[in-house]
Amino acid sequence: MTALKGINLGGWLVLERWITPTLFQGTTAMTERGLTAEKGGKTRIRKHHKTFITEKDIAWLADNDFELLRVPIGYWILGEDPEFVGSIERLDWLMDMAHRYGMKVLIDLHGAPGAQNDKQHNGGILSKGEWLNDRHNQTKTIELLETLAKRYYNDEALWGIEMLNEPSTGKAGLRLARFYRRAYKSLTKVARPNMHIVFSDGLNPLLMANTVGWFAHPDFPVVMDTHIYYVFGKRNKQRSLKQHMRIAKYSRWLVKALSVFQPVMIGEWSAVLPYGVSIERTAEFATTQVNAYDGAIAQCYWTYKTEGSGRWDYRKSFSG
Repeated sequence: MTALKGINLGGWLVLERWITPTLFQGTTAMTERGLTAEKGGKTRIRKHHKTFITEKDIAWLADNDFELLRVPIGYWILGEDPEFVGSIERLDWLMDMAHRYGMKVLIDLHGAPGAQNDKQHNGGILSKGEWLNDRHNQTKTIELLETLAKRYYNDEALWGIEMLNEPSTGKAGLRLARFYRRAYKSLTKVARPNMHIVFSDGLNPLLMANTVGWFAHPDFPVVMDTHIYYVFGKRNKQRSLKQHMRIAKYSRWLVKALSVFQPVMIGEWSAVLPYGVSIERTAEFATTQVNAYDGAIAQCYWTYKTEGSGRWDYRKSFSG
């Protein structure tokens, strides 16, 4: 099996200030919700939605052999929350572009109602695990997933739906697994057969890998999403490039082990390290990871483009 070559469209339909700092320039806003509340903020966001990712970007990605577009969205995409700017028409547009250029789309719920984690991509809604105990917001999350599955039922560009991005797992992962089971059962009733239903491991793959038995349907393949980074934390800072290369090389065995339970995708990975290295060594590190993750069903680089120096920017780093 050869992994689908994928990439994330980060910072587009879910804003992250570090990706597009000029969008926030001249304001005190630190989050998407904060920018929406600023005078002229909604106008800025709407313009960003139309200009950050254009047909030229999709054409470039297709020309560079990308097959899968992982697009982060917030629960506010339908435009039903006045504290945010909806963007469902841009997701419709992306589906059309993907179809035109022969690509697939994975819709990734990056920010859920009530916030499934305390990350910036929740738009400024902070949570420290409350979502796990919030039945109301979990139900709203499922309703949104159902709406998206119905909307794109006949769209062949839809490869799958990721139920949540990097949720808090709790101590044993049982509450999260119960939510996944509810959401999965609901999606199997309304989604197109053979659409991939993806669940995040909540940054704890060994804890969540064996929950697949909780939700399995022959017509709806389950995929576990795990994220692999080598830039964060004290240990990564202490490791040499040679050590990172060795760990990345042997991560193929982690992919194989996790795939025993269900297909696995690397929904986010990057060649960024906690210190600077040459362009040549960065490319070598990226290639090492690509080869290691080839046993996964898909691998999606984080991220396609950013402002600034381009350290996290795939196009600036690898387009020559």
